Amino acid sequence: MLLRIFLFWLCVFSTAQAADWPVFVSAEWLSANFAQPKVKLIEVSDEVSYEFDGHIPGAVMIGKEYWRQQGDDDVRTHLPLPELQERIRALGISNDDHVVLYYKGKSLNDVQGAFYSYWIFNLLGHDTVSILDGGWHAWLAAHGETTDQATEVTPGDFVVHYRPELEMGVEVMHSLYRDHPVVDGRPHDYWLGLGKFGANIKFGRIPGSLSQPWEDFLKTDAAGLLYADASLPIRVLASYPLAKTELVLLTCFGATGASMVYAYFKAAGFQKLRVDDEGYKRWNLRDYPLDKGPP
Repeated sequence: MLLRIFLFWLCVFSTAQAADWPVFVSAEWLSANFAQPKVKLIEVSDEVSYEFDGHIPGAVMIGKEYWRQQGDDDVRTHLPLPELQERIRALGISNDDHVVLYYKGKSLNDVQGAFYSYWIFNLLGHDTVSILDGGWHAWLAAHGETTDQATEVTPGDFVVHYRPELEMGVEVMHSLYRDHPVVDGRPHDYWLGLGKFGANIKFGRIPGSLSQPWEDFLKTDAAGLLYADASLPIRVLASYPLAKTELVLLTCFGATGASMVYAYFKAAGFQKLRVDDEGYKRWNLRDYPLDKGPP
């Protein structure tokens, strides 16, 4: 089985620069392929965990905020495209590399940071990117190789091929939300208006939006590590069977939770997804409409 996986990987890279890779890859696949020169690993955690808990050989480490900046209104959004390009190059990545993202799972920031990174690569035109299903939890369960040696990086020559159709700000969301389904990734109680993140300034949801909490995709192992399970269903589709060809707008407080929903919807075959990179804080700063309570 592992031999077939390896041969498939080798064949695809010999025939295409940007193959349409699956959103998730298994620990077994990664164990067979992580040492290949065109596989580039990114761990989302922190320096202490990267060094003292070990990491997959060859992996470089970033934090959740590696791709983001904070505006004058305290809203975090991704960096300008030239800066994103330079940050990807600094990780040793080029356009013909297959990027595999994983997280330690010691905090929600790790998990959401990996999914946000996945969306960033898609936004910049890079489809040859995957997330390790189950993250560090799955790697340890599969007895994957680990090391405490830092990875030496040779800068890559990645070039951005921006896809504006994958993102939007709140002004665009405001112009579209009445005509297209909006999926809200926040906890369900926040969607109902019964609670909110501390940094948010109002309670409630975008009128007509659907609740699909990113929490639905998470599990916790016996050691307390958080991990996302690719086999878990997208619950909102049981009640609202959205068409995979229609435009679906994704939001949350920021974009990191919406990026989790983005990855699961993409894995399910949805073709037109736009992530709101500004989120509810800026929506509320604009005093745009909100609903509360049961729909």
